[in-house]
Amino acid sequence: MRQQSKNLTATALVAMLALSGALAARADDTPSRAGIEDVTFLGTVANMGDLARRSSTELLRLRVHDLGGPVQEQALLDVFHKKGAKGLEQALFGKNVGFVQFGTRFPEPIAAAFVNEEGGARTLVVVTQRQVSPREIWNLRRSADYNFRILEVALDGHDKGTGSMYAAARFRKTKSGDLTADNLGFIPWRILNLKPARS
Repeated sequence: MRQQSKNLTATALVAMLALSGALAARADDTPSRAGIEDVTFLGTVANMGDLARRSSTELLRLRVHDLGGPVQEQALLDVFHKKGAKGLEQALFGKNVGFVQFGTRFPEPIAAAFVNEEGGARTLVVVTQRQVSPREIWNLRRSADYNFRILEVALDGHDKGTGSMYAAARFRKTKSGDLTADNLGFIPWRILNLKPARS
C-alpha cells in the first residue's frame, strides 16, 4: 500500500506552506498568541478506517508553550533548502514547544507550531515527533520512516475548531524544489470539537 500525497484535504500542504513562510510575512511580524499559547485544548481525533483499521476515536489533548513566527519559519526553510527533507527532520528532532496526547498514550512533543492569519481567520498548524515503536524498527516497517504527525485546525472567534491530521508523515522535496509532506495512509484523520479546556 503506497502513501498518498495527492488529492487529500489541505492538511499537509497548508501546513508546509506555513512551515516554509509562504505567506510572505515580514520578519518583524509576530503570531497572535492570544488564546492559544499555554492553553490546554481538548477535542477528539477520529480515524475514519485508514490503513485497514476500523474507524475509531480518541481524546485529543494539545498544549503549545511557544508559537513560532516568521523568523523560525525561515530558519527551518533555510535548513530544508540547504540539507533537504532529511536535514529538516533532523532539525526538528528533539524540539519541544508543547505536547499532543492521544487518549492515555504518552504525550508526544511538539516540534513546531505556527498560526496562519488571513482574512480574519486563524489556522493552527502543529508538527509533532511521532513515537515510532520498537516493533516498527525491528520489523523494518515502512512506517518507521514516517516520524512526524501534522495537525491543522481552523479556529473560530472563540478558539474552537475542527481540522485534519496526517497520522504518520514524512517531509519531501517536490520536483520543483518545494517542501511538501507524504502521509502514510490514504485518509487524513479528522480533528473534531477542539476547544480550550476552560470553556
